[in-house]
Amino acid sequence: MPIIRDDTIIRKRISNDKQLTSELIKTITDIVVKYGYTVETEQPLDDDKSYYDLECKHETNNRLNFNTYGSTIAEIADAIYWHCENGMENPEPYCLTQEEADMIMPISEAVFALLDADENTNTTEQHKVFAYDFQTSVTKLYEAYDKTPMVNSKSKGTSHKPNIHVYVDCSGAITSEQYMPALVLCYQLAKKHGVKFFMNSFSHQLSHKTKIDINQTADEFKQTIMNLPKVGGGTEFEIVWQYILAKAKRRKQFSVMITDMMWLPMYCENKYELPNLYYFPIDMDDHLDINKNANMFAGSMREYGIPIDDNMLM
Repeated sequence: MPIIRDDTIIRKRISNDKQLTSELIKTITDIVVKYGYTVETEQPLDDDKSYYDLECKHETNNRLNFNTYGSTIAEIADAIYWHCENGMENPEPYCLTQEEADMIMPISEAVFALLDADENTNTTEQHKVFAYDFQTSVTKLYEAYDKTPMVNSKSKGTSHKPNIHVYVDCSGAITSEQYMPALVLCYQLAKKHGVKFFMNSFSHQLSHKTKIDINQTADEFKQTIMNLPKVGGGTEFEIVWQYILAKAKRRKQFSVMITDMMWLPMYCENKYELPNLYYFPIDMDDHLDINKNANMFAGSMREYGIPIDDNMLM
């Protein structure tokens, strides 16, 4: 099994490491001073000693704020990289001068150097590395369905394979061409086993459930899907989790979320146990993006004590 460093576990550990917090603040301060900045304020916020706001002031009245807030200190490194990558190419929207962009790069390098030097971090933790391959997703989908428990019908005194319920991520720039291959595959699985097929679209909101006739050709099914109204906007997986948990019969369904995996449980306060929910990647031109999203999503779920590796269809 490949070994990679679990950055989410590192982040969680660092967020409670006061010494590393101090080193991080000192590193930022030392670097900005070299560029003519002074640290105007350095104060704990809300009496939390790991939660600092550093306002760096320059004689030209340019200001840079670095906050070690949020669930993890390491988020500052992400913010620095993001500003560096975007600001250096197009500084206007981010108010970054070239001097500031040049300053940010060594800060980011220093931050990650501190993370690498943290002796308390377990860098040998093993877990699965996800990589996009459509045929692998197909195989895992069928294997997952085969092992899903049968559903008992109390009224008929019989049991049957679970109905299939698909939740299609329609947030942002996700297109029908990207989610359709996985959706057709799930439909064909329902048709093969003669079970009911349901679908919701979701973003930061959830559409009404639609029951789809399984006695259609693939082309007819695609047209049916294209004719359905769909939601749009941001991304929120938690509304899907809550919807599934709301009714016992939904929890027994074989559920598939078709998504670009671009979501992290930043504010997830509840542990959602959903053994019958699986995550199927959309078809993206850049497989590096879907791989990165999938590994970050799975890693963040581990951090929150919700391992989903076995439910990732990758």
